[in-house]
Amino acid sequence: MKKNLEQNKFRTALVKEIDIFLERTGMSKSSFGLFLFNDGKFLPQFWRGADIKISSIGKIREFLDNYNYEQPQRRGDDASA
Repeated sequence: MKKNLEQNKFRTALVKEIDIFLERTGMSKSSFGLFLFNDGKFLPQFWRGADIKISSIGKIREFLDNYNYEQPQRRGDDASA
């Protein structure tokens, strides 16, 4: 029971953080999913309670933590170019 409560708290916190990110950047939910997972329905499914892999959480965390708010990013952009 305690594990489920902790998972729900974590999910809720991540959802809020993604919502803030989307609002701040103007990025759509489908663009977020397409950019990270090539899946435009990723976020709506996650919002409805779909389970995601730990590696997906890591990818989301890394993206949110390293997003350059001054330079919009596009799929396939190479930072070294």
